[in-house]
Amino acid sequence: MTDSIDFDQSSAHSLNCGSDFKDVHCNQLQNVAKLSRSDLEDLYYQLHDENIDIKKKFNNLDSKYKVMATRVMRLSRDHKCIDSIDREEDQRQLKQLKQNETALRSKLTVLRGQLTSHTRLHSAALSKAQRPRSHRCSRSCHAEHNICGRDEDFLSDIGHSVNQSRSQSRHRSTSRSTSNQREVGASIAQKTQNELTKANTALREEVAHLQERISTLQKEMVAASEQSQKRILELERELGAHLEQETAENVELIKARRINKQQEGAMISLQQEYQLVQRELQACKSALTLAARDQDEMCSTLMQERQKSTNLQQEIVKLTQACSSMREIQEQLNDAQRENAVLKEHSNRLLQLTTGAADPRTSLRGDPNEVKQNLKSQVSLHEESTISEENSVIEKRLESLKLQQSRLQNEISNTQAEVADLRGKILDSKEERNALRDEHTKVQSECLKLRMELSDPNEERKKLSQQLIEVRSECNRLAEELSKSKSDLEQKLQEQQQLQQRSQEVKAGSEFKEMSSSTHGSNLLASPILPLSNRPVFHTPQLTARTSQFLTPTHPHSHPSTPRPRVGDACLALLEQTAIRQPSVPFPGVLGSHCSLQERFLELCIPTSSVSSSSTPVPPPSVFEGESTTKGLPNTAQENKALVPEASVANARLSPQFQVTSGNSDTQWELDKCRELLRVQFNLNSIYKKEVASLSNIVQNLTSGSQDASK
Repeated sequence: MTDSIDFDQSSAHSLNCGSDFKDVHCNQLQNVAKLSRSDLEDLYYQLHDENIDIKKKFNNLDSKYKVMATRVMRLSRDHKCIDSIDREEDQRQLKQLKQNETALRSKLTVLRGQLTSHTRLHSAALSKAQRPRSHRCSRSCHAEHNICGRDEDFLSDIGHSVNQSRSQSRHRSTSRSTSNQREVGASIAQKTQNELTKANTALREEVAHLQERISTLQKEMVAASEQSQKRILELERELGAHLEQETAENVELIKARRINKQQEGAMISLQQEYQLVQRELQACKSALTLAARDQDEMCSTLMQERQKSTNLQQEIVKLTQACSSMREIQEQLNDAQRENAVLKEHSNRLLQLTTGAADPRTSLRGDPNEVKQNLKSQVSLHEESTISEENSVIEKRLESLKLQQSRLQNEISNTQAEVADLRGKILDSKEERNALRDEHTKVQSECLKLRMELSDPNEERKKLSQQLIEVRSECNRLAEELSKSKSDLEQKLQEQQQLQQRSQEVKAGSEFKEMSSSTHGSNLLASPILPLSNRPVFHTPQLTARTSQFLTPTHPHSHPSTPRPRVGDACLALLEQTAIRQPSVPFPGVLGSHCSLQERFLELCIPTSSVSSSSTPVPPPSVFEGESTTKGLPNTAQENKALVPEASVANARLSPQFQVTSGNSDTQWELDKCRELLRVQFNLNSIYKKEVASLSNIVQNLTSGSQDASK
C-alpha cells in the first residue's frame, strides 16, 4: 500500500506539472540529436527494461486491489453472519421462556388436581359448627383470588374451582353429623388451609420472578435490535467509503498509466543529468580527500602539542623537586643559625670559665681579652666559611631557576607562533567547508529535482541516494572534527592568554614589592610584633646532641628550674620578626629595611654603657642587676621592650660580661647577612610557588584538552 500511495503522489505532482513536460520534451529532442547510435541503443534497452518493470508493478498492484476487494466482501459477509447469530440467540431465549411457561402451567394443573382431591376426601368431615368458619375461609379465598386476579388471569380458575369444591362439601356435610367426624374434619381443614396458603405464596413469587424475567428479556431484545440497526448503518457507510476509495484509486491508476507514457520521453534527459551528477560527486570526493589530508595534518599538530605538554609536565616535576630541595636548604640554614647561637653561648661560657679560673694578678695584665678575641675570631671564621658555602649553593640554584624561566618564556613564544599557524589553518578549513557546503546544497537541489521528476525509484537512483548519504555523513563528520579542533584551539588560546596575564601580574607584583620596600621600611619598627607563642608559622627543628649539652646550666649558683639567660633569645626574636610577618603586612625589601633592623638589633642587644674593664669573676645575675640594666637602656630600647617582651626580658637578665661593645661589627655583619639571605630566599620561594602553581594549572588544562580532542 505504501508503494501505491507514493506512486499516486508522484502521479498527481506530474499532472500539476504538465506544462513543464513540453519544455522538457523539446530539450530531450535536442539532447537525442546529439547522442550517437550506440548511446541511443543503450538508452532504448534501459527504457525497455524499465517499462517491463513498471508493467510488473502495475500487475502486482492490480492483484493487491483484487485481494483487498475480496477481503472487504468477506468482512461484509461476516457482519451479516454476526447479525443472524444475534437473532438466532434471541429466538432461542424466547423458546426457553415459552417452555418455562408451559412447565409452570403444568404445575398449576397438578396443584388444582391435588386441591380437588383433598376437598372431595374431607368434604364429609366438615360440620355445621364450622360453616361460618368456612364462610371466612371462602371470603379469604375470594380476597386472595381478587389479589391474584390483578396480577394474572389464570389464577381466577383456581379460585372458582375452590369455591365449587367448598359448595359441594357444604351440601354433603349436612348428611353427616357425628362428633368424632367433626373433630377429624377440623384438623384436616386446618392442614389444608396451611398448605393452600403456602402454595399461593410460592405461586405468587414464581409469577413475579417470571414477570421480571420477561421485562428484562424484552429490554435486551430492544437494545439488541437498536445495536444491530446501528451496526448495519455503520457497515453501509464503510461500504460506501470503500467503494469511493476504489473508484478514486481506479481513476488514479488511469492517470498513472498516462503519466508513465509521458515519462518515457523524459528518461533520456534524466540520464544525462545523472551523468552530470556523477561528475559532481567525483569532484566532491576529491574535495573530501583534500579535507582528509588537512585533518591528518591537524592530527599531527595535535600529537606534537601533546608531546610538548608531556615535556612541560616533566619540567614541572623537576621544578617541584627543586622546590623541595630549596626547602631542605632553608631548614639546614635554620639549623646552622641555631647551632651558631649555641656555639656562641658555649664560647661565652668558656670565656667565663677561663676568666673565673685565672688568677686575679694575671687577669689584670689583659690575657683573658686576648683569649676572647682569639675565640671570637675562630668562631667568626668558621661561620663565614659555612655561610659562604651556603651562599654559593643558593646562587647556583638561582641561576638554574633563571635558566628554567628563560626556557619557559621561549616555549610560550613557540606556542604562540603555533597558535597563529593553527588559526590560519582553521580559516582555510572554514573556507573549504563553506565551499563543500555550497556544492552539497547544489547536489541536494539537483537530487530533489530528480526525485520529483521520477515516479518510481530505479537502481541507479538508489545508488545515487546512497552516495549522497555517504557524502553527507562524511561532511558531517568533517564538520564535527573541525568544530572539535576549533574548540581545542580556542581553549589553548585562552590558556595562553591566562599565562600572559599571570606573567604580567607576577611582574607587576615584583615591581610593586620593590616600590613598597622603600615605603614600608620606615614603618617596620611601628608594626606590632607577635610573640613566639602566638606566631602562626614557625619551624623549630630539634637540636643535635652536641648542641643540647650546652643548654644545661653549668653555674653552681643557678637554680635548676630557672633557665639561664642568653643573647640568642633576642637574636631569635629578631630573626622571627624578619622571617615571619602578619598576612596583612606586605613583605619589605632587602635594602630598605636593612638599616632599621640593624639599629633595632643594636638597641636590643648592645646598651650605651661601656663594659667594665675588670676581669674579676662575676656572680650570677640577680633581679636588681636586671633592673639596673633596663634603666640604663635608652628610650628606644624601652619602647621595643613594650613591643617584644621576651627579647627585653632576656636582655634585662644579661650580665655585663655578655654585653658587647659597638666595635664588634663582625657579629652584626653576619646577622645582617643571614637576614638578607632569609629575605631573598623567602621572596624567591613565594614567587617560585606561584609560578609552579600556574604552570601546573596550565599543564592540567592542556592535558584535559588533548584528551578531549583524542576522544
